[in-house]
Amino acid sequence: MNTATTATGRRRSRRILESHINMPKWLEPKIGPLLHKAETKETFFARMARSWPPTSPEYLLIKRAYEAAEQAFRGKRRNSGGEYFDEHLRGSALILHDYMRVKEPNIISGVLLHDNIEDCPEEWNFDRMVTDFNTEVAEIVWWNTKPPKENGMTDEDVDREYRVKLWRAPRKAMFVKLPERLHNIITIHGQPVGKIESKLIETRDVIVPLTEEHHILIHEFEDVLAIAEEKLRISS
Repeated sequence: MNTATTATGRRRSRRILESHINMPKWLEPKIGPLLHKAETKETFFARMARSWPPTSPEYLLIKRAYEAAEQAFRGKRRNSGGEYFDEHLRGSALILHDYMRVKEPNIISGVLLHDNIEDCPEEWNFDRMVTDFNTEVAEIVWWNTKPPKENGMTDEDVDREYRVKLWRAPRKAMFVKLPERLHNIITIHGQPVGKIESKLIETRDVIVPLTEEHHILIHEFEDVLAIAEEKLRISS
């Protein structure tokens, strides 16, 4: 194979991986609009206002969580180039509220805040989460936070402990972990190929069994994962 052909193949592989979000046709009209760039803070809270009055404690809790997560991740971008908060955190919350029809404010707050302790440990910890929100929100976030990397631990050790932790987690924590991972796999096209491969393997081996254990998003993961794996296979 000549150099030009090889280069063409690499470009084709990149196009396959980045061509579209990973969603089956049956799921696109249900979740696709929730991930559209037209979604903003205003549209998000218009959706919340269909569930709670804007002066209610429930609405105001979610508003505090939204603004705390937005501030924590201000300026952080995903590999795809999009804003981390706008794409991943808000997108995951919309899947939870609008697609899954979960209307528990503590869980919605938890999905918005689920990365704060892990990614911003100099600003956020469990105690602050309790003080600024409440104990249940803090516990939901804690269950979705990787353990700290202590002396002598490798990344593999941390991942292993985290997987054990997820299997011990209560069902409420899974209403955060599963939609946020589903969002990650749907939009994984912007990641490096090696990271895509490892994330898909982990999802198949660890996350899919959790969907079956808790009866949450089983068919969505099956179909989204199959599409993502096929794109990766074709691109290899």
